[in-house]
Amino acid sequence: MKAVLPGCRPVVFWKAPVYDPSGYGDEARHLIKTVQRFWPLRVEPAGRFSEEFVRGMSHEDRQLFGRLQKQPLSDEYLSVTHLPAYAFCPDEKALYNIGRTVFETDRIPPPWVEACNRMDEIWVPTAFNVETFRRSGVRVPVHVVPQGIDSEFFRPGLRPLSIPGRRGFAFLSVFEWTHRKGWDLLLKAWAEAFSPNEDVCLILRTYPINALDSGNVEQIIQGWIDRFLRRDLGKSPRDVAPIIVLGTQIPAHAMPRLYASADAFVLPSRGEGWGRPYMEAMACGLPVIGTRWGGNLAFMNSDNSYLVDIEGLEGVGGQMEIGFYHGHCWAAPSLASLMTLLRRVYDHPHEARLKGARARQDVVQKWNWQMAAGEALKRLEEITCSLKKGGGGPKGVGHLPEETDRIEVIWEGPQLIYSSLANINRELCLCLMEREGVSLSIHPNDPRQLEPEDDGKIKRLVQCFHRHIGMSRCVHIRHEWPPNFSPPERGHWVIIQPWEYGRLPREWVRPMSTLVDEIWVPSRHVWKTYVSSGVPAERVHVVPNGVNPDIFRPDVQALPLDTRKRFKFLFVGGTIWRKGIDVLLAAYRSVFRHSDDVALVIKDFGQDSFYKGQGAVETIKEIQGDPTGPEILYVSDDLDERSMPGLYRACDCLVHPYRGEGFAMPVLEAMACGLPVIVTEGGATDDFCLPRFAYRIKATRRSLTTPAVNFAGGAGWVLEPDERHLQRLLRHVYEHRDEAREEAEKAAEHAHCHYSWQRVTDQVLERIRHIVGQPVARLQPH
Repeated sequence: MKAVLPGCRPVVFWKAPVYDPSGYGDEARHLIKTVQRFWPLRVEPAGRFSEEFVRGMSHEDRQLFGRLQKQPLSDEYLSVTHLPAYAFCPDEKALYNIGRTVFETDRIPPPWVEACNRMDEIWVPTAFNVETFRRSGVRVPVHVVPQGIDSEFFRPGLRPLSIPGRRGFAFLSVFEWTHRKGWDLLLKAWAEAFSPNEDVCLILRTYPINALDSGNVEQIIQGWIDRFLRRDLGKSPRDVAPIIVLGTQIPAHAMPRLYASADAFVLPSRGEGWGRPYMEAMACGLPVIGTRWGGNLAFMNSDNSYLVDIEGLEGVGGQMEIGFYHGHCWAAPSLASLMTLLRRVYDHPHEARLKGARARQDVVQKWNWQMAAGEALKRLEEITCSLKKGGGGPKGVGHLPEETDRIEVIWEGPQLIYSSLANINRELCLCLMEREGVSLSIHPNDPRQLEPEDDGKIKRLVQCFHRHIGMSRCVHIRHEWPPNFSPPERGHWVIIQPWEYGRLPREWVRPMSTLVDEIWVPSRHVWKTYVSSGVPAERVHVVPNGVNPDIFRPDVQALPLDTRKRFKFLFVGGTIWRKGIDVLLAAYRSVFRHSDDVALVIKDFGQDSFYKGQGAVETIKEIQGDPTGPEILYVSDDLDERSMPGLYRACDCLVHPYRGEGFAMPVLEAMACGLPVIVTEGGATDDFCLPRFAYRIKATRRSLTTPAVNFAGGAGWVLEPDERHLQRLLRHVYEHRDEAREEAEKAAEHAHCHYSWQRVTDQVLERIRHIVGQPVARLQPH
C-alpha cells in the first residue's frame, strides 16, 4: 500500500446511489455536495436508478453529479463505498477503503460483518450502530459520521400540497411498506384512536419495497390496507377515519410542501438506523410521533418529540420482507402508547405546535449537513495524515467507540418505590437510555412497589437492571439514603446527596473530600452547605432536579376530591417538623374558619416508612374534629406520577413553609401543573421560585443541634418561616385568585422551559464527560 505524497490531497472515489430516492441516496447526495467543496472527489453511481427521480432533480444537481462522474481519478485515491454493507468490496487500487452504511436492528447479519471487516474502516450515522456493529463482531474501526438536514429547504410556512380528501387535522406518515416501519401498528392504533366522524385524516406517502416508480402503487397499497382492516381488525374502511394513500412519487423539491400539508407526523417504526423522515418533519416544525428506540434517538427526545414507549425487544420472524433480519431483534412499540400519543397531539394542538417549534429549533442548531460533512472531512484529513506518515493508514488504531467515546454509567439507588428519590433516579435513567454514547447499567437496592407490567417506562428500566457492560470508561453514580461511602470496584464515583440542615454531618466530610470524584447537589443552597462544612468547592456541583413536562402540565384532568369547598390549598410531603407542617396548620387555623369556602388538602408521605412516627397525624385529626375549624382533607394513599398531576390540578395553590429542604420536588411539580406556590424564602427553592412568580415567606436562620447528628464546623441550622407573614400570604392568594393564576402561568412556563428532565440530563452528561477526563480521586495520594 502506497503512501500519500506530501502536500497532496488524494481524490475520494465515492460510490453511492446518487440517482436513487432512498435514504441511502439522499444522505449520499448531501454529503457529497458538501464534501466536494473542500476535497477533490469523483462519484460513481451505484445501486438503483430511478428515471422518474432523476427527472425531478434540480438542474443544478444533475449538472453537479454529471460533472463529478467525470472528475479525473489520480493514482492515489481513497475509496468510499456508500451502500448496504453486503455490497462492500475493497478497491485494491485504493490507498484506503471506507464503508458507509447503516442498519436498523440490534445486530448486523454475519455476511455484513465479514464485508465490514474487509474494509479499512466503517462510517455509521449514530452511536446506536457503533454498538450494534461492534457487538456483532466488526473489528475494524467504526466512526460516527452523522446525517444532517437542509433546514432552509425543509422549513415551516410553505404552501401545502393539495391533498384530495384532506380533513381539518392531518397526520402524515412517509415510509416504505415494510413490517419494520410498523404500518400494521399504525393502522391498528388509527382504527382505535379515531372514529370516522372526527375531523381528522391519515395521509400515507408509501410505496412497496424496492419500488422505484409509481405505476399503480396507490391501488396496490389501498388494497393491502382494506384487506388488513377487514381481516385483522374486522372493520371496513368506512368504520375508521379516512386514510389517504399517496402512491405517486413526489419530486424531491416538493417534499417540504408535503410536510406543510400535515399538522403532525407519525411513524411507529420497529427500528431505524437514522430515521430521515422524522428529521425532515421536525425541520418543517411538525410535532413528531416516533419510537423510543434506535438511531433516531440521536436527535429525538422527550422535549422535542412524542416518543412511543416500547414493550421491550422482540424477535424478527421469518415472514419479514427482508430475509437477513431473521433471527434479529428490534423494538416492540406499545400500541397503547401510540394510541395515547395520537390522541394527545390531536386533542392538544397548541402543545403539539410548541413541541414542533422546539423540534425545528433543535434541528436547525444541531443537525445541518455542514456539521455532518465536517465529521467526514475530519476523518479524511486524519486518514491522509496517517498515510503520509506511515503509508499503512490508521487501520487497527482508529476509532474504538466503546473505549474512547462510549461511557458506561452504573446508576445505584432505589427505582421501584414511591418516593422523590426513586422518581429522580427513574427519570434520569430513562433520559440517559436515550442518549448517544452512554451504556447504562442500573443497580436498584429497594423493595419493589412498582411492577413492570403496570408501566411501559418501568419495563424499559428493568431491562437495564444489573446489565453487564464492562467498559474501561465507567462512572458509578450513587443516589440513595442513607449515603453509602463504600467505594465502587472500578471507575469514577459520583454521589448525589442533598442535605437540609445548614451543615453536613462531620463523618461525611472526609470521604466526600478525598474518595468521591464529584458530589452533585440539587440547589445552590446545598452547595453552600457543603463548602461551608469543609468539602472542596471544586468537588461539589449543582445538578438540579427536574420535572416531566409531558406529565406535569396545566391541562391534566383534576383528581376528584371529597370536598365541596371551591378553593383548596395543598401541602405535599411528609407531615414532619422539617417541612413546616406545624407552621402551616397554625397559620391556616388562624386565618380561616369552617364557614370559609376553603379547604387544606394534605398529601402525606412516608408514614409507613422513612417518616414513621414523625408525622402530624394527631394534630390534623384534632383540627378535623373541631366543628368551628377550617376544613382539612387528609390523603395518605400512594399516588403514582400519573395521579399526582391530577391532585395538583384539583387544588388552587401549593403551600410549603419548610424549615429545611435540599430541593423540594413537589414545589416544582406544582408549578409545572400551573399552581401558584407559597414557599419559604432563603432556601433551596430560591433557585426556581423567583420573586416575579412565587409568593415567598420571610424567614430567619435558626440554630439547630441534635444528638443524632455531629455537625461539621459548628451547629447546624434551619430557616424558621414567619407564621404571621404566611397568614397574610394565605389570605392574599385566597382573595386575589386572578393574580395568583397569572403568577402560576409564569411559573409553569419557567418550570417547563428550564427544568425538564432532558435539560437536567444535559447537565448530567456534561459532568460525566468532564469526570472521565480526570484522574480517579480515590486512587490519588492524599
